[in-house]
Amino acid sequence: MKRYLNLLMVLYSLGLAILQHKPRRRFLGVGIASLRAALLMLSCLAPCSIACADQWVAFFNHIHTNYNDEEFDWATPLKLSVQQIMSRSDTFAKALSVPGSVAITEHNNWKPIADPAFRPFGVVQPIHGMEWAVELGEVTVFGPLDKQLSDSLKRGTNAAAMMKAFQQIHAQNGFLTACHPRSKVRWHTEKRLGVDAIEVWSGIGWKTWDSDALLWWNQLLTQGERITALGASDAHTYLHPIECPMNLVFAKSNKPDDMLAALRAGRVMVLGGPNMPQIFLAADTNGDGIYKDAMSGDALPVGQSGSLRFQVTIEKTSPDDRLILTDRNGAFFNNTIGSGEGWQGNVYRFQRSFPEDQPNFVRAEIRQPDAKTMKSLCNPIYLPMKTAAGQK
Repeated sequence: MKRYLNLLMVLYSLGLAILQHKPRRRFLGVGIASLRAALLMLSCLAPCSIACADQWVAFFNHIHTNYNDEEFDWATPLKLSVQQIMSRSDTFAKALSVPGSVAITEHNNWKPIADPAFRPFGVVQPIHGMEWAVELGEVTVFGPLDKQLSDSLKRGTNAAAMMKAFQQIHAQNGFLTACHPRSKVRWHTEKRLGVDAIEVWSGIGWKTWDSDALLWWNQLLTQGERITALGASDAHTYLHPIECPMNLVFAKSNKPDDMLAALRAGRVMVLGGPNMPQIFLAADTNGDGIYKDAMSGDALPVGQSGSLRFQVTIEKTSPDDRLILTDRNGAFFNNTIGSGEGWQGNVYRFQRSFPEDQPNFVRAEIRQPDAKTMKSLCNPIYLPMKTAAGQK
C-alpha cells in the first residue's frame, strides 16, 4: 500500500510540474485538457500533503465561519461552515493545478479548529489559525496555538501584553500578520511591532485602505526590514469570495510547517483572485544569463552591489495592463506590458545598479491600465540584507 501511495505522489507531482509550465496543446501525444482531468481524478486518491521539489501552493487565509458569534448576526444563515471553506479551497487550488493550504481564523474562537471537517480535504491542507483583537489592531496567528495564551488576549489587550504574546508565538514557530491595517481597525504606527507580515490587500477589490497598507509595508522595506506582504479575503459570508484576494506561496509542500517557513521567507505573490496575473521575479547575479540566483523573498549577500540583472515573467495578463517596478527610491518603471525595450514575449529583463551602503529591494506589481487599481504583486528580492525575517 505504501509503495502504491508513493507512486501516486510521484505521478501527481509530475503532472503538476507539467501543467505549471507554459501551456501547450499536447504533451507526449496526450491532450492537456485530458491530462488535467486525469490529474484531478488522481488527486482524490493521492496523499493530500504533496511533498516534492519546491512548488507553488495556493494559500487562502483570514476566513471566518458560522462559529463567528461576535458580528454579522443578521447574516448568520449566510456564514460559511468549515466544510464549505475546505471544499471551496480545494476547488480553487485544483483549478490552478496546484496544491492548496487554508488558514481559518475565527476571533478568539477554538471551535473551527475542533470541527470534524478541519482536516485535509482533496489537495488542501489546513493550518491552525486564529484572529486576535488587540489594542493596536487585529492580528492573525498561523501555526501552533497556546489556548491559555489565546484566551488571555481579549479585545483591547494593551501593547505590552501584545508584544509579550508575540514573543511566545514566535518561540513556538508561529506566524503573525497585521490585519487590514488603516481600515476601521487601524495600526496607528510606522513600526513593525513584531509581526511577520502585513495584509497589504484585505477583501475583494482594491481600496483606499489597501493603498495605505501597501504604503506602510513599502516604508518598512525602505528601512531595511524583511517583512512579508500577504493578501487575505477576510471573508465572513457567502457574499465574500474566500479566494479574493489569495496568495501563491513557493513551498516545499503544503504541510503547515513548510507553508509557515515559506511565508516567513516571503516567497509569496498576492493575486486579486485565481484568474489574476501571476508575477515571477528572479535575478541573475553572476551574469551567466540564467535567472535562478534569487526569487521573491530571497536576500542577496550583504555588499552585493553594482549592476544586477533581473527578470519578470508574467502569466495570465490582460491587454494594456501595466507593470510597475519599485525599489527604495520609488517606482522606476511604469509601463504597459510588452511596450518598449527589454520585453521578450511575456518576459521583461532589466538591469539595476545599487549602492553598497543602503539596504534595497526590487518588487513588482501588475495594475489595470489606469495604473491605480491593483491586480497582483509579488514580494521583493532584497539587497543587501539588513535583518533576517522575523527579527526586530
